[in-house]
Amino acid sequence: MKKLIFIIIFGIGLCGEHNVRAETKPYISPGLQIGFNSNKEFFYGFQLSAGILHSSTSNIIYSPSICFGLKEYPKSTLREGYIDLQMMALPNGDHDGGFPIGFGIGMNHNDEGQSNMRIKGYTWIMFCITLDYDIKSKLSNTSFIPVFPIAAMM
Repeated sequence: MKKLIFIIIFGIGLCGEHNVRAETKPYISPGLQIGFNSNKEFFYGFQLSAGILHSSTSNIIYSPSICFGLKEYPKSTLREGYIDLQMMALPNGDHDGGFPIGFGIGMNHNDEGQSNMRIKGYTWIMFCITLDYDIKSKLSNTSFIPVFPIAAMM
């Protein structure tokens, strides 16, 4: 996992250095989530993403980020935490068409001491629609996450 984190951070650095006109802005994006897993268990939770919006002369904005989250399954009283490394691409505000997409890879951990790798894909228009998959348990989750990005000026 440490090698993967290094590769992603190194790749992010390469993306930003080759374009002198590039702009970067850090952001924090809290979100509330509700959803169902593939066993039809309802869950709700909270997540917090922090990343960098990287825009250049192209019509696409890239954003690498890290996401921390917590899900609670009320019927089973199980809590699940996760951490993901994410990358998204979204159209620049000046460009018509297209929609944002993202992907991530990370780890789940629950109250019972189990940890599993997870992958996820997401998009949003008014709110984030996320599909994640737990590799070891072969469970998937579909969730809706209203997010509130807060950009900070450097």
